[in-house]
Amino acid sequence: MGLPLDPAIASMLRETEFSRQDSGNAAVYTNHAESSSQAAQLSLVRSYGSAEEAVRAELLVDIYLAGVRKGCASFPTADSLTRAFYMARTQQPSVHTERWRDMLEFVVKVHVPAGERGVSAMGSAMDIVAEMMAQPLLRDAAHSERILELAREEVIRSLEDRIQHHPSYAYSLFDLRYFPQDSPLSVPGLLDLARNATFEDIIRAYEGVFAASSPVLLLSGDSPEGIASPVLGFAAQSAGQGTLPPLEVLEMGPVGKPVAEEGPSEQTQFLRAYTLAAVPGERERSALRLVNRVFGGGWTGRLMQVVREKHHLVYGIYSGYQEYRNMIRLGTEHDPRLLGRITALTQEIAEEVFSGKFQDEEFRKVQEQAIEEMLTARGPLRSCDQPSFRIDEAHRLHVKRAGVGLAEQYETLTSFDPAEARHIALHYLSPGRSQIFTYGRA
Repeated sequence: MGLPLDPAIASMLRETEFSRQDSGNAAVYTNHAESSSQAAQLSLVRSYGSAEEAVRAELLVDIYLAGVRKGCASFPTADSLTRAFYMARTQQPSVHTERWRDMLEFVVKVHVPAGERGVSAMGSAMDIVAEMMAQPLLRDAAHSERILELAREEVIRSLEDRIQHHPSYAYSLFDLRYFPQDSPLSVPGLLDLARNATFEDIIRAYEGVFAASSPVLLLSGDSPEGIASPVLGFAAQSAGQGTLPPLEVLEMGPVGKPVAEEGPSEQTQFLRAYTLAAVPGERERSALRLVNRVFGGGWTGRLMQVVREKHHLVYGIYSGYQEYRNMIRLGTEHDPRLLGRITALTQEIAEEVFSGKFQDEEFRKVQEQAIEEMLTARGPLRSCDQPSFRIDEAHRLHVKRAGVGLAEQYETLTSFDPAEARHIALHYLSPGRSQIFTYGRA
């Protein structure tokens, strides 16, 4: 039997759901929340046809946004921009890009107070955002050369930091090799692009996002319809329209011999991907998330308890179920001399967990942890950060079109018993179907 389902929690989670009512060319999703704040997120999403083209556009737009943050005609410094938003009674909006596969998303996320104050603040905030984007000092002939170089250097430094952070760089090398549909360009390749991009390249990329993007507006608060109008005015720049495609599941392909990439890391960066036998359905995915928690998805997982706490071989070790790459991947870093021991020990743990050799109590513990984290990860669902939390969930569902809502997740999580989870693990997971990848000194 599963855990008892609390009807009050299920009802509360259903309050996070959004309803759709389009406006012009924008898909508009609204949610009513009794809170001291309101939130709006505009996503302009464009498909580029290839991941490489989307990656290039993302980098160039990021340079543009780094320049935008340096100031605009009415607010010629970053500090004056910040003060302008404070005077408008709002936090400085988050303006950034996100990318998945060949889709590039231009995001504007704004938090304002509840009630009429929030409606007024949203109008003022979006006026500032519109000027920031249309009249940045980056486009002013008297300042553009200086601002462009400052923005370029900011982006270059962030890319260089990715190379110097060896665990992150190891993951980027893994992704480049096995998932070019997600990560088609190396970090050095991105550095070359950033260094050689012209002003015209950057402007063309920024304007290209608006030329063919589909606008999606997410609103949550006590007066979501009231805060919509100023954001829709900004969205009107976008010429696109249409339903976004759902996020597809990728597969790594056949596993092979261990792959070792040489680099300056003093520690061996150790990754191991366990590919699934088939693409599971939504219920099976929920079970596999729980099995991964038993394996190593947190402090109580077998990997942490055995490899770190018992044998003291690593500082940290974890695994993650990557449902849209159809695999469980573990990662750690350790003394190169321990590679053989860690390879054998982690495989021994995988053989036990993937064959269902875990106690009922062990499974129940991670099941309860997963439910608790769902309800408290961003603070209690009825707390003041509720609209932002709800918008993040709506973004996953209605922009990325991935997974199911919180109420359905909760009902599914509570329904599992250990026997069903063991059956699903045996069907989809095999410790022998894995790919080892390491990064470090030879």
